Amino acid sequence: MEVQPSLVSKPKGIVTHYIHVVYYGGEVWNNYLNFRDYLNTNISITREYESLKTALANKKASSRDEYHDGKNDFIEKTLANAEIWRLQQNDITL
Repeated sequence: MEVQPSLVSKPKGIVTHYIHVVYYGGEVWNNYLNFRDYLNTNISITREYESLKTALANKKASSRDEYHDGKNDFIEKTLANAEIWRLQQNDITL
């Protein structure tokens, strides 16, 4: 079971935080770590992700969902590459 993220807002609906709660050691937990570590070791991918996020923010998406949807394809592709990278780091063959 995945726990839905929740929003923390200031008065007037200004969102200040987006909190994710996941199970330690679960699939979502491992995806976060793989994604983070893969970006930390691949500066060109990090820059690509940064550019995408900036472009989406500059479009002033009307909702958090639009912003999230705009990143989805990149994240899925990167997670797949990160999983392969992680296996290689652990010297595990596919």
